[in-house]
Amino acid sequence: ELFQQELRVKQELAALQKERDELEPKLASLKKACDTFLEGTSWEAKSDACDKQDAANSRLSQINQMIRVHQMDLEEMKAMAEQLGL
Repeated sequence: ELFQQELRVKQELAALQKERDELEPKLASLKKACDTFLEGTSWEAKSDACDKQDAANSRLSQINQMIRVHQMDLEEMKAMAEQLGL
């Protein structure tokens, strides 16, 4: 059961890291779109640009928190396995 849980946590961790790697490069363009909207220098700027940037930053923060939690879980599982002599 411990090894199944460890595998599940590792898979979730990998998925979170992949999502973070996909989201981080998009932040710069979202910030630029928000800045452009706030400056009012372009008719192309969309009114939801800053909302999208805020949502992306919020999601990135959640992802980073979950990554830290999963890493701590894996450390705990490793310690348990060592205690059990596995």
